[in-house]
Amino acid sequence: MPREASRITLEIDEIRVKRIWDITTADAKAEGITETQDVDYISPFVGLWNSIYLKQGLDWEANPWVWVVEFHGVEKVQG
Repeated sequence: MPREASRITLEIDEIRVKRIWDITTADAKAEGITETQDVDYISPFVGLWNSIYLKQGLDWEANPWVWVVEFHGVEKVQG
């Protein structure tokens, strides 16, 4: 898609690989896990992960390698 036709523009800051078990609280928050009743953000993330990937054989216990892509939004310049 041409950049001028997109509604949002993202700029990639970093790409790396890591094991899913290495996820941090900050990573879980960045993945959309909202505040829980306690300070444990990892357990809800494990549940989310398994709800998406368990049937594909990539459950939490498999500790698969994952891509981590960090990005930020770029404001469009009108013109």
